[in-house]
Amino acid sequence: MHFRLFVGARIYHTIAYLIPLPQPNRALAFFVGYGVTFSMAYRLLKSRLYL
Repeated sequence: MHFRLFVGARIYHTIAYLIPLPQPNRALAFFVGYGVTFSMAYRLLKSRLYL
């Protein structure tokens, strides 16, 4: 699920960059990818530290 969200955010970010969409679209796509990255890191650290 994380990887699909991240890829979707990156594709949308690229489309928003190539087709000049209003700025909040590109920033939201960036922060969705950023949030997914932190979510993956949190889940990894949580599973490794609490075993």
